[in-house]
Amino acid sequence: MTNIWQATVSSKNNPPVLKSNGPGKLLQIHPVQINTGLIDIPVSGLKIGRGDAADYILHDDSISREHACITFRDGACYLQDLGSTNGTFLNGEEIQNAEIRPGDRITVGSYIFKLLSNDETEAQYYEAVYDMMTQDGLTRATNKRAFLDILKRETLRSINTNRPLSLIMFDIDHFKSINDTYGHLAGDQVLREVSQRIRNVIESHVTFARYGGEEFALLIPELNVEQVTVIAERCRSEIAETQFSSEADAFTVTISLGVSNLQSLSQDTFQPDIDLIAVADAKLYRSKNEGRNRVTI
Repeated sequence: MTNIWQATVSSKNNPPVLKSNGPGKLLQIHPVQINTGLIDIPVSGLKIGRGDAADYILHDDSISREHACITFRDGACYLQDLGSTNGTFLNGEEIQNAEIRPGDRITVGSYIFKLLSNDETEAQYYEAVYDMMTQDGLTRATNKRAFLDILKRETLRSINTNRPLSLIMFDIDHFKSINDTYGHLAGDQVLREVSQRIRNVIESHVTFARYGGEEFALLIPELNVEQVTVIAERCRSEIAETQFSSEADAFTVTISLGVSNLQSLSQDTFQPDIDLIAVADAKLYRSKNEGRNRVTI
């Protein structure tokens, strides 16, 4: 049996890449594809695109026929954009030609790959798969499944210790309009940038999660409602006060937020974690109904 970290991607669209002593391997982390194995990068390089001339073909209209290539020279690995329409990105920054290293994230169109080295591939693979199981590949926020596990655990801890626990739910306003006006790649970039801006204004002990689509959650222990409201307002202003940009234009993005607190829930509830979400979500939608770009407590 072939170990999965030794496998190469194989499908009727992408025949197996011959194994080599090349510079490393790629793991697709968004959209999540754990069961496809690894894409081997030959010494001769790897061309990525949606055309037949590409070594690795991705059927996505946001990807050019010959989009990008990875080459190996002088003991280093390089990522080069091949004049693509939508650009090639390394760790979130658009590049033309740049050296890449193990752990780097490569974005072409709506696909994101992580570069693994040929040394200790097994350990890197399992670390990357764990991240894929617990993180959202696009925004790097905690994913919904892992968040719900954390929420259940923190809710029980809060009840047993009688310590505060609060939840902020927020949603990007008019996100469908952003996608329709500027395209889905711009929408993806907004999701990434919103996530990064939120991370910039919260403490490390706060669980930040992508709950679904354009909806996010912040689980905050040990602070009272007034303190959590200050955090929610800080998040709102961080998004609204600086414009976002696409290739075509700069535009304003806002978020609507709802805040719930475990200690304010009924003591008779049998599902405090679920109720905490329901209350925050209801207040989020009250924010939307009252004009958006606001916090409801």
